[in-house]
Amino acid sequence: MKRLSQHVMTIIVAATMLLCTLATTSCNGVGSPTLRAAVAIANKELPIDLGNGMTAVSIAIEDNYVVYVYEAPTEAVLILQESDLKTLAYEELRLNIQQDEDVRTFMELCVESNYGIIYRYTDNEGNVAEILTSCSDLATLL
Repeated sequence: MKRLSQHVMTIIVAATMLLCTLATTSCNGVGSPTLRAAVAIANKELPIDLGNGMTAVSIAIEDNYVVYVYEAPTEAVLILQESDLKTLAYEELRLNIQQDEDVRTFMELCVESNYGIIYRYTDNEGNVAEILTSCSDLATLL
């Protein structure tokens, strides 16, 4: 069980790390880009190997959400399917917004554009798990 919990924490931390990478890549030093432009710029940096079997694959815009897509070990994806990790993900995002101005700038861009965030984790067996943060939830963090 301890190993499984470690995978879950690795997934949450990996998602947060990619968020920081996206925010820094897309917003730092380039003025105020549109959300689509920011995502396009960040996608040029992908894929990124995050270690522990995790890979940040892509970032997309779907139905008013910025979607971060990760490949993860099957064991981790199955845990995410069964767990309610939204509170943990929300807390990690809140801390990153408070601690990193680039992350805050990107989240403000999401809210101004009326977009939320989805972390989507897939494995090589076709399993998928998602953690969703709505635009209104993001707005409360700012």
